[in-house]
Amino acid sequence: MLIIIKHCLNSSNKVVQLVAIANVFKLFEAFANTKNKVAPTVYMTIVVCLISTNNSELRDNYLTNFKRVFTVNKAIPVKIMMEPLLKLYS
Repeated sequence: MLIIIKHCLNSSNKVVQLVAIANVFKLFEAFANTKNKVAPTVYMTIVVCLISTNNSELRDNYLTNFKRVFTVNKAIPVKIMMEPLLKLYS
């Protein structure tokens, strides 16, 4: 399933990308809440997609979802996302 979501996240169709972003975050939240061993892989997939996008609307969508997820689940390490972002913008 993650392969399909990755494909959709990289689609040229923005609507498909936005739907994929929403769904990958739902998947990540479900895995994180149940401490599923796949959660870190989903997390890194989202971070890589965030960093690789040049579209500001999509980037804002990723960041909004991350803000919501981090607010709800305080156990998720923010550092995993922040290090690549800081490297990208420094």
